[in-house]
Amino acid sequence: MYANLDGASAKGQPDRCKPSLTILDRTNFIVAVRRMLNLQAVLQLVNHRSDDRTLAGEKPVE
Repeated sequence: MYANLDGASAKGQPDRCKPSLTILDRTNFIVAVRRMLNLQAVLQLVNHRSDDRTLAGEKPVE
């Protein structure tokens, strides 16, 4: 007999293959995606600024 991980009653309700994501899981995922996108935007901004300085003839900061 399989363990009932989803919390459904054993009377006639089939076990689900995957438990659904909770609201907290979804919120944590959204926050993680936002942080990743913010970091990517900051890195792009830094890269564009260094490209502009190189085009202007300044030495890149090492």
